[in-house]
Amino acid sequence: MKYSINPACTTANVGEEVVVLNADSGVYFSLNEVGGFLWEKIKAGPVSAEDLVSCVVEAYDTDEPTCKDDVLRILYELINENLIFEE
Repeated sequence: MKYSINPACTTANVGEEVVVLNADSGVYFSLNEVGGFLWEKIKAGPVSAEDLVSCVVEAYDTDEPTCKDDVLRILYELINENLIFEE
């Protein structure tokens, strides 16, 4: 399964956070540094959870099991807020 950005979303960088607005729903969502990193990877093109985990492990020098849990949690939240789609 791959993930892509909802085209109704726009973003703004605020300090180290990324704020995402879903123009369809009016919902704002704030992403921390790692969430913003994931957002940029998803925005670059449809990407799998496994590829996202690999990118985060490499960029942030973390262990894969913890990273996988965190990435899946963030993806779940983004899906529930209709900010990303599963393909």
